[in-house]
Amino acid sequence: MRDLAHRLVTVRLGTAVMLTSVDPVPPGVAPDGVIYEALPGDHPLVVERFIEHWRPDVVTWSWGGLRPNLVLAASDAGALMMLVDAARDGF
Repeated sequence: MRDLAHRLVTVRLGTAVMLTSVDPVPPGVAPDGVIYEALPGDHPLVVERFIEHWRPDVVTWSWGGLRPNLVLAASDAGALMMLVDAARDGF
């Protein structure tokens, strides 16, 4: 996902890409403009604020470990969503 994010901001000037993870992520913004942010908890109010703040147009979920309230909030906000690199052990 990091490679994809960095490639997107390189080939599509003006594209904003944010990577989140349940694992520790380096805070801030990479030199090429990729934003790194810790994934919020799955409490509905926390998730709602996160989605309202970032207002994503597209959300790409990878592997598994989906958070139901985050999925619902992104859907309610009208974000296009896709699941990539899914694996049975990711759920």
